[in-house]
Amino acid sequence: MTQYKVKDNESGKVFRWNLDQIITEINRDRTPSWKPYVKKDWREGWDHFVEGECFNLLPCEASPIGAKRL
Repeated sequence: MTQYKVKDNESGKVFRWNLDQIITEINRDRTPSWKPYVKKDWREGWDHFVEGECFNLLPCEASPIGAKRL
């Protein structure tokens, strides 16, 4: 499963989130009429509702678990 590096803008802490965690954050605290973002369109939701507000995706955002660095 791919992991994304996410920085909390308030604390400065960096986390590794999987796509399910990212989608949960995008769809958090929405009204009942909200159409949830899913794996197909998550990036649009992240860029519009999350990026720069609470969190930022860091460069080289995705890496498979267990991937070795050269």
